[in-house]
This record gives sequence, structure tokens and C-alpha cells, in this order.
Amino acid sequence: MTTAQLHRDEAVRLTDVTMTYGSADNPTVALRGVSLALAAGTFTAIMGPSGSGKSTLLQCAAGLDEPTSGQVAIGGAPFPTTGEADVTVFRRDRIGFVFQQYNLIGHISVLDNVLLPIRLAGAGGRSDVSAARALLAELGLEHVAERLPAALSGGQQQRVAIARTLLARPAVLFADEPTGALDSASGRAVLALLRESCELHGRTVVMVTHDPVAAAWADSVVFLADGLVVDRLDRPDAAAVADRMTHLATGAAATSSVGV
Repeated sequence: MTTAQLHRDEAVRLTDVTMTYGSADNPTVALRGVSLALAAGTFTAIMGPSGSGKSTLLQCAAGLDEPTSGQVAIGGAPFPTTGEADVTVFRRDRIGFVFQQYNLIGHISVLDNVLLPIRLAGAGGRSDVSAARALLAELGLEHVAERLPAALSGGQQQRVAIARTLLARPAVLFADEPTGALDSASGRAVLALLRESCELHGRTVVMVTHDPVAAAWADSVVFLADGLVVDRLDRPDAAAVADRMTHLATGAAATSSVGV
């Protein structure tokens, strides 16, 4: 198999990605030359102590932030450098993103929120409406399909945002703490749906989480500290993930104390 073929089998590849914020006199380095490859059809959890760079990595990988240096490729194709319009189309055709803030439109129904992205892309026929209702039912939301988002709890709004992203059938789905606002039953339903999207539909899921139980649903966990990938755990269980996180947090605290 050639290198080009290998790269086509990868859903996401970051190569020497750095991300620096602030001024040249007072920079904040969020990512320090991260290289990472994720195979198509896999479920990866990204974890690390607060300030480790995990959300920045997710945003760079999804094309929401442009790295200071390095390259990001989705499905073997690098993000275009020909302008924001081309980047928007590139993301629309390949990527879904579940935000912590939900980003629902307040004056349209839950069902219309779920359908909105594919309608903007020129789809949204009868079969898509049926698929949207089926997704809402899987997430326990069929009874709120005609309500406005303001009538829903935060956890219900998060599940609507996840249904909206899944309906667009992205090749790669990025999720930033998708179960953070959910009770345990709702969280399990969301994680089961993400797991199913990999196993039955071949999608790739990349999820930032702080929860070892959520991370245990993934095929592998990538650990960050101080803007670097420092560890990886395949076929994780919650206890092993929690143990790795404890060691990372202890190391981060020790580094902080030395700095003081």
C-alpha cells in the first residue's frame, strides 16, 4: 500500500500543528507541534487536564481555527488555502461539529433546527424529515419535535444539537463535551448513538471529554498535556482512563508548583 493510499484511509491527520495566541511579546502556546493520525470509522476521545490544549486541537482539526503552523487533512485532503468560502464548503461537505453552546435557532421548532443544515445545503425532503424524527426518537425527544428550543432543558437542547449534526451525515464528527450537560441516562443514549454512527455508518467520531466513563465508549483515548500528545490508550475502560488522568493531573500540578 502506498503512502497516498494510507493517507486516504485516515479520516483526520494533524502534522506538526502549533497554535499560539496573543502577542509576540506575550504569547500563549496552546499546541506545540502536534502530529496525530486517526483512522476512518473510529471513535477517539481526547482528554487532558484543564489548559492542555484539547479544545484547541478539536477546533483546529475541524477547521474552526487556523493553526499558526502545520497542516490538517480530512480524508487525505488538506484544508484549502484559497479563502474562507472554500474552507466553509470543505467543512460543510466533510465535517460535523457539536458545540457546547448548542447554537440552536430560537424562533424555529426543534424539528426545523435539526433539518436546517441540510435544507441550507439544498436537501431536506420527506425522507430527511422522517430520518430527523427517527433521530429525535432515539434521543428521547420525539415529544418535543414541534416545540421551540427555549421550552427545553439544557440537556434536551444538547441532544437536539447532536441530532442536527448526525442528520447531515458527516464523514467526521467532532464533539466538544457532548455529554457534559446531560444526566447519566441521556449521556448513555448520546454515546450509544455516536458509537453506532461509527459501527453501522462508518463515520469517524472525535470527542473531547473530561469523563472517563464517556471516554470508555471510544476505541482509543488520546491524552494531552501542555499542548502535546503525551499518551494513548487503546480499548479503554473507565478505571484505566481515570488512572491515566490522575497521573497527568498530578504532573500538571507539580509543574505548576515548580513554576510558582
